[in-house]
Amino acid sequence: MEERLNIHKLSFATAKILEDDIAEIIVDSDIEINSKMVFEYHDWIKNNLPDPCFVLINKKNSFTYSFNAQIKIGTINQIKAAAFFTPGNASFYVTSMLGEFPRKLNWNYNIFRVRDEALFWLKDQRKPVMKK
Repeated sequence: MEERLNIHKLSFATAKILEDDIAEIIVDSDIEINSKMVFEYHDWIKNNLPDPCFVLINKKNSFTYSFNAQIKIGTINQIKAAAFFTPGNASFYVTSMLGEFPRKLNWNYNIFRVRDEALFWLKDQRKPVMKK
């Protein structure tokens, strides 16, 4: 039986599969994420995680987004929730602004200063929504 690798290197980040449907993305330091990188990230999600899936964006490193990347990130249906771990004040502020951009999809995300709280929230998002 072949063992599934849990760590994948993207051109700008490291992706770790934490559970079958949860991945953690750690962007390299001093990177500006552009739309090509967003496509690479979305492509990796489509090829490595089930539908639905959940993503933890670990912002322990300093990085920025181009305008086009800000609009494109989080626009695939497969990602049902994204949690942002932002240990610094600047990353917390920038991430909160990122959520203000209009998107074609309703983006289910939350921002946390404690990584374990972000993971707990993601796992809680697995629960099915009760229909009326």
